Formats: sequence, structure tokens, C-alpha cells
Amino acid sequence: MVAAAGRFDFDIAKAYHIYATGRGSNREVSAFDQRWTGPGSTNFWPRLSVPGHANILNLSRLYLEKGNYLKIQNVTVGYNFMELFPQLPFGNLRVYATVNNLFTFTNYSGMDPEIGGDRMLGRSWVASVDLGQHPSARTFLIGAQIAF
Repeated sequence: MVAAAGRFDFDIAKAYHIYATGRGSNREVSAFDQRWTGPGSTNFWPRLSVPGHANILNLSRLYLEKGNYLKIQNVTVGYNFMELFPQLPFGNLRVYATVNNLFTFTNYSGMDPEIGGDRMLGRSWVASVDLGQHPSARTFLIGAQIAF
């Protein structure tokens, strides 16, 4: 069994950049690879300086990205051994494995396009605002169902 979910045609505001502009704060590696380096530069980010430049401190279109994604949420594989070994002294013997949050197909550069204020705060008006929360964990489950 495979379960998937997705969302398309929406933007995400990467609001956590506002908190990462002071002295001693970390920036994404892309900020250094794509920063403005002088006249004629065509790089994406404005000049990086301490304290942060106003173009980086203020939330703007600079922080909007397409959030389109398709997420493989659950994959379960199982086998009923009673079909293979009907002489076993069990009424049922099934072994299975499940993976949750297997993979996300997206071009979003943040940690998870599904993460947003809505999940953290329960408020729908911030559902497309990435506040830097951790993404959903990938979990593995192995089990057996035995009936006598």
C-alpha cells in the first residue's frame, strides 16, 4: 500500500531569514554562493554585511519560493505466510514493514514545503510561512501479526 499527498501552485515565505541576519547568526550556504559581489554582479542575494543590510532584514519577494510538492507519505509491504505454509500452527501469520515520510519531490530549498505555521500554531493564515521548524521525521516500522 502506498499513500501520497501533494500541493501545487502556492508560494512559501521563508520568514526564518529575518532571524539569521545578526552577528554570529548562520546563513544558508546558498547566500554565499549567490550573493552580490559588486557592480555588474547578477547574483540573487543582496550584499551580505554585519549588521544585516535592510534588503535582507525586511521580508520581501526575495523570500518567496514556489512550494509545489508531492510527498510519498506511507509505504507498507507485507506478506501472509499462511498462504505459503498452511501447515503452520497459527490462524494467521503476517509480517510487514512500513516507512512514513519516505520522500518528497520538490524544488523548494527549505527543509520541508509541507511545514508551515499552520502545523505549529494551528492558524491557517500562516500555513505558507516557513518559520524554520524541523520537517516531519522519517520513521521505519517492522511488525508481525500472529493469531492462534
